[in-house]
Amino acid sequence: MLGLKMIITGVTLFSTLVAAPAATVTVLNAQQQVPKEVTTTYDYDAAKERWVKNVEAIKLTPGPDGEVPKSGNTIIVNLDKDNPVKNIIIDEALIIKGTSPLLEIKGHDESIVGATGRINIGTLAFVEVDAEELDIDADVVRTEVENVVAEDNELDLDLNVVNVVRTGRGATSSLFFGVSRSQLNDELELLGLLDTSVTTGRTVRGTEAGLRVDRIRILGPQSNTAFVERIVIRRSSVFGRIEVKDVAIQDLIIKKVSLDDSP
Repeated sequence: MLGLKMIITGVTLFSTLVAAPAATVTVLNAQQQVPKEVTTTYDYDAAKERWVKNVEAIKLTPGPDGEVPKSGNTIIVNLDKDNPVKNIIIDEALIIKGTSPLLEIKGHDESIVGATGRINIGTLAFVEVDAEELDIDADVVRTEVENVVAEDNELDLDLNVVNVVRTGRGATSSLFFGVSRSQLNDELELLGLLDTSVTTGRTVRGTEAGLRVDRIRILGPQSNTAFVERIVIRRSSVFGRIEVKDVAIQDLIIKKVSLDDSP
């Protein structure tokens, strides 16, 4: 049974979008040895042409009953108006605990009073993903929804159709989360989501595939517009809500997505 709320006007189905990737960084989650709340942020350093990783860890203390809390891990990608991004790819991720929404892509951090920032995205794709809810409120040029199942109203698409979205093509930086298998690029290319025919720069790969984390946040600037050519979430489970807000998307793809917020 498909239960969903969709507000869409004048939609054209997406077929294939291909662009060339550049330098890539692979990001893998390390298991925590002591109970800590860990926040890992990624900011792009334009002068050094690389992503800068910063890790903050707060030690968790036992509760009044002596129960030791579990470790937490949040990843935050901060985008800004002066540094367009080629790819942000999340593959084989298990997002399991943190504060709802567990996976968010937002034009700005809503906790900042007066923030008005936005993100323009060339392609935003959810492929082989299951979650409790998927809520997208965005300007969109083209949309493809295929093989989406939900129990009630777990899919909420509030899409304002526009003619064009500027996406800042020509960026040279990428972030890969939960990716280490060499065939990933070939698989994404076959899906029409990534063109690997031209690859420059270094590729750094981890030693194990997959990512286990409590929350992932992709946030735009406090003001103005950030640009990302492609965001792909694939073969992942989100034990909570996915929310996309204050963004404009050239091509929105939702394929093989299962949604169920029942206990």
